[in-house]
Amino acid sequence: MGAFRTDQRVKMIKIHNKSKTINPNPDDIFLHFTGNIFGIGCSAFSPSAIDKINTLKQRDKNKSFILLFASINQLLDYNFNILKNKKAFDIINKFSPGNLTVLLEINPSVLNYNQIKNIALNNKIAVRIPKSKLLRDFILKLGHPIISTSINISGNPFCTDINLINKHFAQWFDYGLYDETEEKDTPLPSTLIDITEINENDININCIREGSIPMNKILNKISIFWIAGDRSGDLHAANVLKHINTLADCQHHGIGGELMQKEGLTPLFPFHKFLFMGFVEVIKHIPFILKVEAEIKNFLIKNKPDIVVLVDYPGLNLRIAKLAHKLNIKVFYYICPQFWAWKKYRILKLKKYCVHVAAILPFEVPILQQYNVNCSYVGHPVVEEINFKMTKNEFADKYNLDINKKWIGFFPGSRNSEIKKLLPIFLKTIEKLSILKPDYQFLISTLEKDTPVNFNNIRFTNENYDTMKYCDFLIVKSGTATIETAIIGTPFAIVYKANYITYLIAKLVIKVDFIGLPNLILNKPVVPELIQKQVNPDNIVKTITDFMDNENKDYSMLKQINDILKNFDAAKNTAEGVLQTIKKYETPKT
Repeated sequence: MGAFRTDQRVKMIKIHNKSKTINPNPDDIFLHFTGNIFGIGCSAFSPSAIDKINTLKQRDKNKSFILLFASINQLLDYNFNILKNKKAFDIINKFSPGNLTVLLEINPSVLNYNQIKNIALNNKIAVRIPKSKLLRDFILKLGHPIISTSINISGNPFCTDINLINKHFAQWFDYGLYDETEEKDTPLPSTLIDITEINENDININCIREGSIPMNKILNKISIFWIAGDRSGDLHAANVLKHINTLADCQHHGIGGELMQKEGLTPLFPFHKFLFMGFVEVIKHIPFILKVEAEIKNFLIKNKPDIVVLVDYPGLNLRIAKLAHKLNIKVFYYICPQFWAWKKYRILKLKKYCVHVAAILPFEVPILQQYNVNCSYVGHPVVEEINFKMTKNEFADKYNLDINKKWIGFFPGSRNSEIKKLLPIFLKTIEKLSILKPDYQFLISTLEKDTPVNFNNIRFTNENYDTMKYCDFLIVKSGTATIETAIIGTPFAIVYKANYITYLIAKLVIKVDFIGLPNLILNKPVVPELIQKQVNPDNIVKTITDFMDNENKDYSMLKQINDILKNFDAAKNTAEGVLQTIKKYETPKT
């Protein structure tokens, strides 16, 4: 047995000479470090030492203590009932030594029953095998468990700082046990669970205090942390959650909207606060972003989820990928950054920080593979998300539309910043077009449920896909909606208008010939594009009338989009990919 020595940092405590071995005395009261916090302890079978601790702490003598054991074998020697149930034994064994405290039932068959009963409460005693090897070796040499409690006057915050302990509590101890070279956990209390409701076939696990070990780890539930920062990401991620929940028992936390929350996500922040985009907009929101990142960091450190799933939203998500990687948490990226358009260096970040990247555009995979990024093509999520709620007649009845007239639809986007830029232009376009084409009717798609259905000659709708399908021509803000429109097959034009500074920066760095996804997939200008200054009422009116006055214009090439993207179930493939990455799931054999 090696020598037990005290650390010189606790020299203000009355201790043995540093060069001498500490020989445990059953009546000694000593400082000890469990691996995450300091405590005061003594032999579990020394009534005088226990009474002294109660007096020092001004502690109720009827309160229970925690029993610290040297090993799982020493715990088993005391004949507690954990061997009655394999799950109970496996839980203690898995998290020991460590920061799990377990409330066990005592009965007359327990070794030293009468002595343990005196420090128990209602025939229950909390036990733990501490992480500190120095402390475990000490308990082993002592020959029986020790009692442990916090260093404080009862009712006050416990003290975990060695300097404050020296200053205020040094006179309490005969000596201290502390090895500053030992690995230290975060100074959080242990997680305390009650498993006294136990029999051979079943166990009821009650969480009394969730501390440094999250309950999902103890219950062996899969814990997934999500970030989806916009409405389309919320929709895509929600469908993945739905599939995951049919395949495994999971807990979901993170950032997401109403749809993800319906599938079980517990949000860290209100979703609407994330609905901004662009360089200037990001700068305006820097204080909020910093607060979000700090909260996410704290959550990941405390809860250590099995995996972090990042959905699009690269500005924040790539920084969180780096953070999670540093914390040794697996990162799965769904809907990866558009590295093929700009910031190609992001591929290197995906390679470094992500265990797997699920690509939704077929041309992304070969580029990722060139950089040895572990990736797969899962399909585009909109393929299975497109659905229609009404027939054309039902749609016309709901919005008071004349099916004999031409319907022109406008999609200003889902983010507030996009809507503020495009909606005034769209309204002015409608004003001009109403004069030129009095037999046209106009629809503006919005996700806001309280938007008026009719306003003058404009119909505001919140059925995106029905609006796309039944209109004769559409003006669609660049983004996911352009893929949806292309798959549905309605002729349309793409518009993109950003903050001026955002646009100037983007113009310098974007390295693609087209801004619209359909044109990028087909690598040809199938859909007209209006960019920045071109996005004005006169140009939009001309684009619409050029098509509507020449209905023989060929848009059949849009069908190629459907042919390329169909036959893939993106949500199902991504869900299976997430669980396979965690390595707690195997694809069912068919």
